[in-house]
Amino acid sequence: MKIDPKALLDHDNASFSAQLDAILGVPDHRHESNDFQRACSAFAHSCAARELWLRRIDPETPKPDEGAVDLFPESVYADELRPLLDRVARYWDGYAARVEAGPGWEAEAERIIEYKSTEGKPWANSVGEILLHLFAHGQYHRGQIALLLGRLGVKSPPTDYIIRARNARRGG
Repeated sequence: MKIDPKALLDHDNASFSAQLDAILGVPDHRHESNDFQRACSAFAHSCAARELWLRRIDPETPKPDEGAVDLFPESVYADELRPLLDRVARYWDGYAARVEAGPGWEAEAERIIEYKSTEGKPWANSVGEILLHLFAHGQYHRGQIALLLGRLGVKSPPTDYIIRARNARRGG
């Protein structure tokens, strides 16, 4: 079995975009609720984690203007989420284009990255391991957000990768 990292990146971007549409569809009178704020924070956290990991594996990704990325934002406004997602998706698309124009995904997945954790501890992992972690992390938080949206009376869109894979096989 061969997994296409670009297909997973595209799935991640499309899933986060669809889920953001659902978050933005929450009625205004529910925006002050704890569940809405938690959904916005989990979404922002997922985007921040994707950006942090990308900066670790891709030196060409632009650095933030102000210090480090806030991995655990507590107070996030819904109108901040689309620009955040768009920036992160744009950065990942740029990285994917560089990989495809250069070493290719097979070689890139084997490349070892040395980095420091958020606690400052040194670690080393392959890009493939990092990408797998990132996709699982995103799916985990999309599940959390789906639960919170349900509590707010909004149906979250399906974001399971298998649905995308089935549709691709059908040509849809």
